Amino acid sequence: MKIILTVNCSATGGKAPYQYMVQYKKETDTKYTNVQAYSTNSTVSFKPMKKVNYLVLVKAKDSKGTVASTSFMVRVQ
Repeated sequence: MKIILTVNCSATGGKAPYQYMVQYKKETDTKYTNVQAYSTNSTVSFKPMKKVNYLVLVKAKDSKGTVASTSFMVRVQ
């Protein structure tokens, strides 16, 4: 399978600089796979292994250590 998923992270509020962590899991799984630990890198790509729905979790941490997160579903066909 030649699909690459790219997540472009951004944050507002808090105190810059921001660090981003990205994880994903199959919709039916309970455990996330870590794509990127906290890093200032804001563009993260990964290759899904199967054609299923994936839940992607993005956490942003500001310079004071405050963390905000969001998640979204991606369907790979």
